[in-house]
Amino acid sequence: MNDQLVGRAFRAVRVRRGLRQSDVARLAGVSRWTVARIERGRLERVALPAVRAVARVVDVSVEIAVRWEGAGLDRVIGTGHDALHEAVSRLMADRAGRRLRGK
Repeated sequence: MNDQLVGRAFRAVRVRRGLRQSDVARLAGVSRWTVARIERGRLERVALPAVRAVARVVDVSVEIAVRWEGAGLDRVIGTGHDALHEAVSRLMADRAGRRLRGK
C-alpha cells in the first residue's frame, strides 16, 4: 500500500464531494488534524478505526491486504485448518469402524 497515494485519493474524493476537512472530521468524529494526516499520507500516525471512519464519510472503501512469501501465507494459515480436518476425519473413521465391528 502506498500511503501517499491513499492520501491523495482521500483528498481528491473529499474535494470532489465538496467537503472541507473540518466537515469530514466532524462527521467522522475525529480531529481535523487526523483528516489532514490521512490526506498527507501519514497513515502510520493514524489509528485504523479513524481511517475507516473518515473513509465512511467520504464513501471510500479501505481494504488491507496481507502478503507473505507469495502463496506461502495461505499454507501457513491453512495448516491449522487442515490439521482439524484430519483429526475430525480420523475420529469419524474410528467411530464408523466401531459401529461396523459392533462395539
